Amino acid sequence: MADEQGHGHQGVGEGQEGPEGPEGQDGRHFVAPQRNSFPVNSILTFLTFLSFLSFLSFLIFLIMCGRFAFYSPHEAVVRLFGLPDDTPAIEARYNIAPTTFIPAVREIPDVATPDIAATRRLAKLYWGLVPVWAKEKSIGARMTNARAETLREKPAFRNAYRKRRALVPADGYYEWMQLGPRDKQPYFLRPASGVPFALAALWEAWRDPATGEPLESCTLITTAPPKSIAYIHDRMPVIIPASAYAEWLDPRNQDVERLDRLLSADGAGEMVAHRVSRLVSNARNQGPPLIEPLDAPPLAMTLDLAPAPDDDQD
Repeated sequence: MADEQGHGHQGVGEGQEGPEGPEGQDGRHFVAPQRNSFPVNSILTFLTFLSFLSFLSFLIFLIMCGRFAFYSPHEAVVRLFGLPDDTPAIEARYNIAPTTFIPAVREIPDVATPDIAATRRLAKLYWGLVPVWAKEKSIGARMTNARAETLREKPAFRNAYRKRRALVPADGYYEWMQLGPRDKQPYFLRPASGVPFALAALWEAWRDPATGEPLESCTLITTAPPKSIAYIHDRMPVIIPASAYAEWLDPRNQDVERLDRLLSADGAGEMVAHRVSRLVSNARNQGPPLIEPLDAPPLAMTLDLAPAPDDDQD
């Protein structure tokens, strides 16, 4: 071992000189050997390891509760979002997870000509919003989602909600139904129409204070789901209807009262859901098989978990 100055020294109990202890024949003091000493360092290391595992579990929970898929043809994306013809194609991905770069549509006004409508462009944003005041990028792992009910209040989101909104193309998203303490069943959810749609997002520009490296990141907004799919999960991503794309993307629109009305589950329309393979729980797995439906669950399970359309449950 070496001390803070980098000097080597012997371990305790090996006859090294010390300020206290029994006096030797030559008048020097020695440190008495310490047997059965309490392993404080080992316990601290163990506690640190437990804290790391807890944080890792938290990140895994975030990842498992935030996945979506996008695989529509390039032409459909350009047409749906009104993008320029030179827009680069988006790679088909069937298991898009947080802390990766995802495609997002946004409008950024030209500072020199503020009266001219902003150009709509496709960008790649890091999924996990890093606030402008953050010291490290790692905070983004805890900000992959933003609750619609608190956007005006949260310091990390309130300015972006007014000025920096985006749309994330998707064909469907995943939610995990809790079946037991350690048992979750993934479902794939999408609009009944089967067409691609847009997830509501906020974005932020950040610069690493240590390296100066810039990063543009985003978060997906969530809301309470309609009763038809609430039996699967108590949250869902906000889906912006195509008729409201311009209102949502316009950076000059800072009327939060109007914006709030777009954050309900109404924009999703009729949703359909089906069980899928647990392979989707691993973000490394990709491909069309991930969205293929499993066999229907037993009738009793359907009756127990899925409310009828006319059910008046609160």
